Amino acid sequence: MKVKTINLFRLIIERKQFDIFMLKKIFNLSLIDVFFSSSYFIIDNTIKGIKKNNRYYIYIKGSNTSVENLVNSITTYYNNTKFYLEIKYIKSNIDTNNISNKCIIQKNFKTMEMDLNKYLNFFSFDKYSDINVLNIDINKNMDLRIDIQNSIFNSNDRKRRPIDKNYLYKELNSRYFLKDYCYMLYKNNRPIGYGQVIKDNSLYYLVNFGIIEEYRGRGYAYLFLNYILNDIKRKKEIKLLQLNVDNNNICAINLYKKVGFIEIDNTIILKSI
Repeated sequence: MKVKTINLFRLIIERKQFDIFMLKKIFNLSLIDVFFSSSYFIIDNTIKGIKKNNRYYIYIKGSNTSVENLVNSITTYYNNTKFYLEIKYIKSNIDTNNISNKCIIQKNFKTMEMDLNKYLNFFSFDKYSDINVLNIDINKNMDLRIDIQNSIFNSNDRKRRPIDKNYLYKELNSRYFLKDYCYMLYKNNRPIGYGQVIKDNSLYYLVNFGIIEEYRGRGYAYLFLNYILNDIKRKKEIKLLQLNVDNNNICAINLYKKVGFIEIDNTIILKSI
């Protein structure tokens, strides 16, 4: 793979400012990062990227390659052994197998989105006497939130650290926390699922959604997710809802597709060892 550096002023002269601002938006970079602290490059004339010190941001659309080839090309061209690499891709096939001992994959997820104006599953729990959902006050139910979230995620996700009260205090005081969008799923008065919506800048995300292990595979996640979507639509505050899901979690991806989420892009984050 051939790496080629591109001069910022050449992009402007050739009226390719769109590429600059596209990369700025995709990777949430500042104007200072974009115009004064970075350099630009392309790989094989199709893959676009920004280099900022030892951090590389690469955008791929409609091109197939492997993480190994990208890492080898960049580290060889820039002669770097320590690096952070963030890859965003869409309509592409990126092979994550056979990663060398130069780096490890820290995250590998897809972002999905739903236009709630198009969501038409008017769902009700009325016919289910043994299950119900409550909007809970996290501040008054800290122990419950800690127990259910740790039960859901720490049984099958070793990358997630168990949460505690310090974590919740920080969450409650964060700019993204929405107190009216915290949901608990109960079966026979036992909490078996949790999910919430947060706001990051102008975007809304479904996060921490899941069912405890012993109740998975019975359709509860589908029922719970539809309840949350109906409640969000009823409140009329949120028009677009996004989520991030691990690319290895095929069951969750299929669930989100089933209710109407569509794939926006994918993200792979690597760090040198």
